[in-house]
Amino acid sequence: MSQIEIAGLGKSFGGTTVLTDLTLTVPAGSRTVVVGASGSGKTTLLRLLGGFETPDAGSIRIGGRIVAEPGALVPAHERAVGYVSQDGSLFPHLSVGANVGFGLSGRPGEKSVAELLEMVSLDAGLATRRPDQLSGGQQQRVALARALARKPLVMLLDEPFSSLDAGLRAATRDAVAALLEAEGVTTVLVTHDQAEALSFAHQLAVIRDGRLAQVGTPRELYARPADVRTALFLGDAILLPGVISGRAAEASAECALGRVPIGNSHPEGAANVMLRPEQLTVEVDEPRGTGRVESVGFFGAAVVLGIRLNPGSSSESVVRVPHRSLDNPAVGSRVSITVSGTAMAFPTA
Repeated sequence: MSQIEIAGLGKSFGGTTVLTDLTLTVPAGSRTVVVGASGSGKTTLLRLLGGFETPDAGSIRIGGRIVAEPGALVPAHERAVGYVSQDGSLFPHLSVGANVGFGLSGRPGEKSVAELLEMVSLDAGLATRRPDQLSGGQQQRVALARALARKPLVMLLDEPFSSLDAGLRAATRDAVAALLEAEGVTTVLVTHDQAEALSFAHQLAVIRDGRLAQVGTPRELYARPADVRTALFLGDAILLPGVISGRAAEASAECALGRVPIGNSHPEGAANVMLRPEQLTVEVDEPRGTGRVESVGFFGAAVVLGIRLNPGSSSESVVRVPHRSLDNPAVGSRVSITVSGTAMAFPTA
């Protein structure tokens, strides 16, 4: 297993800065997911790790060995790093077996093509097929088998599941995660998919404009985002204007949902109050409810209620709240909303 250490990494292309002073440690055998908007620098970071680009500043160590720094670059094929791209990049003119075998060198102790296919839950009988005779999920597994053939210390995944349909995507992602963990491979995945990032990662790193905005466990970042942009990027969020009073553990915010305890440090005064929709529980409360249902969106197991809070008052706001679809309130119903847990408070500017 191999730890990755990135220190002060910087990279520019044609005068455009893509990464700035990026520092990140990926523990050996763990899975780190890097998320960010298009153009934030995610793929550039992956290419630097893979040895396809040279940094302008900073360094990269894999297993304690410097593999990249300004003016010095260990070639990609000497890094013991596997790379799987979005489209898999299989050789279309080679069979599945030849694609997987391309990564084998004939050294004693190497796994056979059949064993590698079995590792990624593919039947050895597929070895004679061409890539275009496979499904998208099968192609991605073949690409993974080819990358694993070289026994990499590190696996780099560049949005490898994005072209798959929802059900296949989740199944393939779970299978790949289990395989990499069983093999003890240190993994870095780049994605823009929130659910994928939260479910796949041991460590989550949010990159914005070439800098790290926040790093931590998925649960930490989802529950306690560093700022509003990070909160919105990682999932649905309810933002309400509020006024903070009290200090430290006694702080709370007065907002359209009433008085809500605050879970982070924020000065007294005006603030944006952030809650996750699942923190809200809705109950029909005729005629005393302070909210009125204005819309009901059906999504199978759940509905999303559009609720106008305190209609006609100075604190009037509209929120969208998930709710069980078996007993959803009708449009026009008066409802009461209960808040669980704490909110996060962020500056209004």
